[in-house]
Amino acid sequence: MNETAPELSTDKKPEAAPTKPGLVQVLLAVAAALCFLFHGVADLAEWVILNNDTEDVTAMAADVDSMSEATSEATETDAYDEEYEMPVPVWVGAFLTFSLPLGLLLGIAAEWNFQKIAWKAGVIFCVFAEAALGLIAFLYFYGVGGLNSEGLIFALVYMAWNANRFLLLAVWNFPRKWGWLLPAAALALVFAGLAFIDTLTFLFPEPGIYGFRFLEGTFVQSVATSLSNLDDLNMYVWLGAKGFLTLSLLLLTVPVIFKQLPNRTPKPNAPPL
Repeated sequence: MNETAPELSTDKKPEAAPTKPGLVQVLLAVAAALCFLFHGVADLAEWVILNNDTEDVTAMAADVDSMSEATSEATETDAYDEEYEMPVPVWVGAFLTFSLPLGLLLGIAAEWNFQKIAWKAGVIFCVFAEAALGLIAFLYFYGVGGLNSEGLIFALVYMAWNANRFLLLAVWNFPRKWGWLLPAAALALVFAGLAFIDTLTFLFPEPGIYGFRFLEGTFVQSVATSLSNLDDLNMYVWLGAKGFLTLSLLLLTVPVIFKQLPNRTPKPNAPPL
C-alpha cells in the first residue's frame, strides 16, 4: 500500500502586525519623558548659572591683565586658576550625566517589542557611548579629580559626544512613520547645526589649548573667533543645542505615550517583499 507523504508548504505566512502599546509601554515612555524633561530643566539651570558667571569671569580676567604689568606670565595664570571655581554644583553635572542615559534606556524598553534587532543594537550602542562620553566630559568639565576642560582628550571627547548624539537621533528616528519622522528629522538637523557651531566657537578660538596647535592662525581659528565674539553667540548656541536635543528626545516618546505604533510596519495581509 503506497502512501504519499503530505507535502510541506514552503509559503511563508505574513507576519502579524504588532499590537499597539499597552499600559506597561506607556508607563515606560512617560518615565522616559520625565527623565528628558528633568534633564532639560537641569541643562537650563546649568546654562543660566554659567551665563550669569560670565560677567564675573570677564572682570576677573581684566584684573589679571592689570596684574601682568608687575608679575610674570606664570604668576598671572596661577592667580587666575586659584580664584576661579566652577559655579555650578557638581551634583547638577552628575544628574545631567546619568539622567539622559536612564531616560534613553526607558525609551528603548518602551519600544522593545515594536523594533527590529538592528535598531535595538544600534540604539543600545549609541546609549552606552552617550553614557561613557558624557561621564568623561563631566569629569573634565567639572574638574573632578584635578582634571580641567583643556587638552586634546577633552576636545576629542566633546566632539565625539555631540556627533554620537546626532547619530543616536538618526538611528532612533530612522524606522519612524513619515508623520513622526519629518518633524523629528527637522529637530535633529537643527541640533546638528547648533552643535557644530557650539563646538567651533568653544574649542577653536584658541585651538592650541585643546591640542590643535596646527590650526592657530588659520581660517578655522579666524571664523571661530569671529563667531564667538558676536554678543555671546557661543553661549546661546550652546543653549539652543541643549534645547533642541531635549525636544527631539521628547518627540521620540510621544507616539508610545499616545498608544500609537511609532515605526513603519507592514499590514498583516501584505505580500512579502
